Amino acid sequence: MTENTATSKSKKKTAFIVIAAIIGILIIVGIVFMIHANSYVNKALKKYDNKILDGVSIENVSVAAMTKKMAADTINYHIEHNTKKGYILLKYKDIEKKLKVGKIDIAYDVDKAVDSAYNVAREGNFLKKYFKLHSIFDDKETTNIKINKSITDETSQVIIDKNARFFNRKPQDARITIGKKNKVIIVKEKEGTEIIKGKTYESLTSFIKKDWNMKEGTVTVFVKTEQPKVKEKDLSHMKDVLGIYTTSYDYGYTGRRKNIENGCRKINGSIVEPGKVFSVYKAVGPFTAKNGYYLAGTYQGNDVVDDYGGGICQVATTLYNAAILSEMKIKERHNHGMTIHYVPLSFDAAISGNQEDLKFENNNKKSIYIYGRTTDSGSITFAIIGEESRPANRKIKFTSKTLSVNPPGTKEIMDKTLEKGKRVVEKYGVTGYSAELWKTVYIDGKEKKKYKFNSSYYSSVNQEVRVGTKEPKKDKKDKKTKKKKKQ
Repeated sequence: MTENTATSKSKKKTAFIVIAAIIGILIIVGIVFMIHANSYVNKALKKYDNKILDGVSIENVSVAAMTKKMAADTINYHIEHNTKKGYILLKYKDIEKKLKVGKIDIAYDVDKAVDSAYNVAREGNFLKKYFKLHSIFDDKETTNIKINKSITDETSQVIIDKNARFFNRKPQDARITIGKKNKVIIVKEKEGTEIIKGKTYESLTSFIKKDWNMKEGTVTVFVKTEQPKVKEKDLSHMKDVLGIYTTSYDYGYTGRRKNIENGCRKINGSIVEPGKVFSVYKAVGPFTAKNGYYLAGTYQGNDVVDDYGGGICQVATTLYNAAILSEMKIKERHNHGMTIHYVPLSFDAAISGNQEDLKFENNNKKSIYIYGRTTDSGSITFAIIGEESRPANRKIKFTSKTLSVNPPGTKEIMDKTLEKGKRVVEKYGVTGYSAELWKTVYIDGKEKKKYKFNSSYYSSVNQEVRVGTKEPKKDKKDKKTKKKKKQ
């Protein structure tokens, strides 16, 4: 037992000595390392006395080996140079507005960034400095300092308020247009948007603070959306032009032209469900300046007078012809009191408030779309668009038939102020007619059916002529001659 005890004590003593030796070695190594590290740090920092170390950048612009002043000047120049070309994009889906950064009051804390750059490997204990310096010089590690950027709430609000109109849009219904060879083109709808200013203020402010790289960037714009009433899927079956018609007008007659354009615009895009009746007056009326109409010539009895909406009858007439070619069911139609020049007799449709309207019913199984357009060359076109259900071998034709011609008479007005024997036309006469519109149906090119479609009567208007009754003045010389003869 005594021998074992002695052996155990000997082993413990040996282990203690080994551990003590290891600790001693580690202490020595540590002391040597600290002396080395301290010397390394001092030499490195002395070499870069008052200068920023290698591998240090501010906003990816190298400021290595620069004094604080040099670094500040460099970064300020960089900011000024970039803001001349830099931009921020306000964006919501396909709506974008580019902002020039030079016109935005952004604050850049350059001095703080320069201080941070200068303090790289200069802060903390010498061990922290040593390892940082070692990574810079030996591992070629780089350090990029970000500049604190900010924008005031007031500035952010001014920017968003100023540009809100680009993001405030009314919803646009899906619509139809007609291309070459009467090809139907469906244009997709667009949602309505209204900017949410509060959230967008915050979005801009946050972007400047966190993500602005002084070159370019995108800020999310927050909006409330409003869905359009008519969508592309609602028009998907409307692939065929059922009937189309064009008339011409004098583009230079401003009041009449604007009335035609206004009426066409109000009708364009109308959708008529199966079995429903479309009223032209309901779509375009009332005929007032407030509703977009101008003074222009219009029939009033047997006279032509200036009134709001003059020319709207051409809108109704053009649509009437598109409707009958589409074989819509005509519920109400009136001819003009006197003849018009832009369509043959009985092809016209007059409109006069609630007294005279053009109405037709959609007798198809699916809804129809009324397409209208005007051109700068002075023409108006209407087309009825839907799904064609008529047989391909069936064709129709409308023909005007004149039943009677009523020439104008002459009304003479005696005028004491006009010399005897002279005649002046005060008002030109208008020829009156009685006419019918006939519809012919052809099957495989052969006439199958023909019948009277409508009847029209156009009044004749007498011309008015002023007839002179004033006796001519006698010459004074003639009077003297007569007196001498009497003597």
